[in-house]
Amino acid sequence: MIAALDLQKINSSAYANLATEEDLRVLFDWYTQYFADDEATEPVIGPVSELVFDLKEAKTGDLGIDMECKLSPDALALNLGFRNQLPVQFNTRRHKSGSTAWETVLDDKNSLPLKLHWHQLSGVHSIIRRAFTSEPDPAHCTATLECDEVGLGKTTLAITVMAFLNQVATLQEKGQDLPSILGVFA
Repeated sequence: MIAALDLQKINSSAYANLATEEDLRVLFDWYTQYFADDEATEPVIGPVSELVFDLKEAKTGDLGIDMECKLSPDALALNLGFRNQLPVQFNTRRHKSGSTAWETVLDDKNSLPLKLHWHQLSGVHSIIRRAFTSEPDPAHCTATLECDEVGLGKTTLAITVMAFLNQVATLQEKGQDLPSILGVFA
């Protein structure tokens, strides 16, 4: 339950953009129509396919970061080719209030250093390490399921993986050396 004091902090114009009861009813009807079988009264979801890859890591107890747990944040960032523990495209500072660079000018007075936490760096390192193989292998599973607790930075992790891939594409285009992680394979 939100305390009365917290309600005062919420911008009242934000309430105007919330879905109405009618909006929710329309969405529910679309959902029901999409999943409903014409002859059934209950929504029908198609059969679930079986996994087409082996969960080797889960069987051996390695849930993804056995290698990374031995590395410091600096070592993880170095392997990923990050400067200041951040992808090249990332700002190195963030506004104290959460404002973006589009909303206000960042200076030392109103900003704090931006950095990834160890668990985020190790997550990116693990995803990249497992996604690439030294030889093409169509059977190699490149999918990743990230399911941490709320607030640990899953969105930041996804954005950082995309920034890493963008950084690698730029390095390849310029003919520059790639991050060392791309030579380390599980």
